[in-house]
Amino acid sequence: MRRKYAKVNLRAAAFDRAQRAAIMGHMPIRRTATAGLIVAALALFSSPGCQQPYQPDSPTFATSPGADFDALWDAALRVLRRRGFEPDRQDRAEGVIVTAPATTRQWFEFWRRDAVDAYSVLEASLHTIQRRVTVRIPRDPIGVDVQVEVLRLMTPERQVTTASGGLNLFASAVPTTEGERVVRSADAIGWEPLGRDAALEQAILDQILRAAVPI
Repeated sequence: MRRKYAKVNLRAAAFDRAQRAAIMGHMPIRRTATAGLIVAALALFSSPGCQQPYQPDSPTFATSPGADFDALWDAALRVLRRRGFEPDRQDRAEGVIVTAPATTRQWFEFWRRDAVDAYSVLEASLHTIQRRVTVRIPRDPIGVDVQVEVLRLMTPERQVTTASGGLNLFASAVPTTEGERVVRSADAIGWEPLGRDAALEQAILDQILRAAVPI
């Protein structure tokens, strides 16, 4: 009986050592994968393009003498949808397309195309950022002007001083970090403008012109 119990104990000890070795063998792989993700993120965010973009003081527009209104209108809708912006208002008489606000991609969503520079990706990875695009195509007898405006939006940061205050974190009753109480309307929904995205404006404008006037 003692030999039998001794064999059982030896088998249990051997199984325990094998299990520990297997776990320890996977740990370096997990650590390596995590370190690789951190290095990739640091490389992206430390690139020369990861700087706060300038705020343009003039509209982003171009004149397309070789395209008609309908071609530019259809091209604008195609380009916006490809970049993940769904049109919310279309007024052909005024020549205005306004998209619904879309949440900007984070650093791991490499397949999305609603941010074109490293700073925008980093900003959206640290905060919830939305973008809303407005395309204006006014009719003109000489040529057709195309104007693109991309507005960045963010919810105001709230003060949370108590445990129960976390329940009202997304309500207007909680003051912002500046001590102000922002009353939300049906249109604003608590989103505050951060300025324009000139890089995305130019990228969308160039795509619209190329799609409307194929070479």
